[in-house]
Amino acid sequence: MIDSALTPSPRKTNCRQFLVRADSVLRKMHQTIGTEQPEHSGMLGMNAETGVITHYAFDETSQGTAVTNKPDVKRLNAIIKDDWEPNGIQYIGSPHSHPPGVHRPSSGDREYGQQILEAKRSVEELHIWIVIPAVDGHTYEVFPYTLDREGNLELVELVPVDENDQPIDADMHAHSLSEISTLDSERPPAPIQSPADVLSESRGRAIVDISRQFIRVHEAYDLARLAASRLVFIGVGGIRDSVLYCARAGVQEFILVDPDVVSESNIATQGVFRDEIGLPKVEAVKRELIRINPNIRVVALQHSVDEIDDHAFDRLIREPMLELPLPGFGGDICRELPPLVTVSVAGTDSFEAQSRNNRIGLQWGIPTLASQMYERGLGAEITFTHPDTTRACHRCVLCTRYRAFLKEGFKNTVGSSAAPVCATQRLAGLESFMLMALLHHGTNHPRFGGLLGRIGNRNLIQIRMDPDIAASLGLRVFDRVFGTVDHERTLFDDVVWLPQEPENGKKDRPICPECGGNGDLHSALGKFKDTREMSG
Repeated sequence: MIDSALTPSPRKTNCRQFLVRADSVLRKMHQTIGTEQPEHSGMLGMNAETGVITHYAFDETSQGTAVTNKPDVKRLNAIIKDDWEPNGIQYIGSPHSHPPGVHRPSSGDREYGQQILEAKRSVEELHIWIVIPAVDGHTYEVFPYTLDREGNLELVELVPVDENDQPIDADMHAHSLSEISTLDSERPPAPIQSPADVLSESRGRAIVDISRQFIRVHEAYDLARLAASRLVFIGVGGIRDSVLYCARAGVQEFILVDPDVVSESNIATQGVFRDEIGLPKVEAVKRELIRINPNIRVVALQHSVDEIDDHAFDRLIREPMLELPLPGFGGDICRELPPLVTVSVAGTDSFEAQSRNNRIGLQWGIPTLASQMYERGLGAEITFTHPDTTRACHRCVLCTRYRAFLKEGFKNTVGSSAAPVCATQRLAGLESFMLMALLHHGTNHPRFGGLLGRIGNRNLIQIRMDPDIAASLGLRVFDRVFGTVDHERTLFDDVVWLPQEPENGKKDRPICPECGGNGDLHSALGKFKDTREMSG
């Protein structure tokens, strides 16, 4: 009986087969990459005469994080040049470990693979094997793929052989996928391209029946609409609770963009946990989303928003995420549908990221939402746009802030570090209500379907979380709005909904260079050459 290191899971009978040495490749890979936390890698060598994969080298000196891997290129190239090539062994690719559920090479893997194929003309196709290591209670798996020069991926079958290259009769275990390790100088920090295969990897598990999960809220939301809607979150730190609230409401498609990792100081302000310290924030949120609903489709991108070009955003906003067979449908039915609604959300204190979120909404004509915590959590604001109901874009609403940043050299020094966690959660609750209004707009849902129309152009929302906000921050709008109310029965934790008009050149202020100030946000559709570039 052969051990599990040599046993891939059953394969389709029409898969191409490759002979692989059991002891020198499969078992060694299991003992190295297969026992380490993701991301670790190695490289594969094939006997040029026999076509048998006979050599494997573990990249023990690589550097990486929980979701990235940087190979020791110098060491690996030395092995190829000094050891493999003189003995007729040809480099053919790399195994690479991924977290559980990520079973296909990503778009980045394919891009790196194409670069290797271009550099190594003697290699006709590249082996990209994704390994799920046997750590944290997970089963060791290997998913072997090949990549050709046209960019096509093919899942293949590995047949273990002995030292005489005779096949070993074994029922092989599961096969997994991995990112490719480049043997060029370094992985370039290229913009994410995010083709459909990345979106198809967003689930990585079978669909389960969760109908009872929503049995008590089936009237609270339009569940079918939310399940087919998509939220793009630019920043997932302070807004994390809002992301999770939306998942509990039934939203099933999420794009998460954030370059940061969880730090110990985030525990008191952002709802993270100690066992997430050092984990990319997008991965931490992804884990929680799947814990809430295993059917959720989520793409986690540990990047700043400006690393993602417009071509990538177009696909992230509009392309379908693939689904596995649905319970009760039988057969091999798959659905491949674009989202009914996509909303882009900027939950970050970065002015540049919030500014791009505005241009993303205008460029694609989609609803947007942005939020900001005020100093020490004494208050907060939400701005939103929907081309059907709001006449002013975020830049119109926050024109004085844009002027301070762009003309006066202002630098933001206010973050969530001095805000009590209850202020973060207070903001999250209102953010989630607004997202329900944006996602349900145009439906006949009795509560949320017409809510956005009633809100209308009041797309600057401010929350008072301290009774002395007028004195401490100079924010006197609450005194003006609530000046005549019964002050024996009011103090703080109240909200104002402020009507906004577009910046159309009146009152000695310039016309908004992003929406045009004409009161029709639809007119800005497709106007930007590159939404990463600030207008005006």
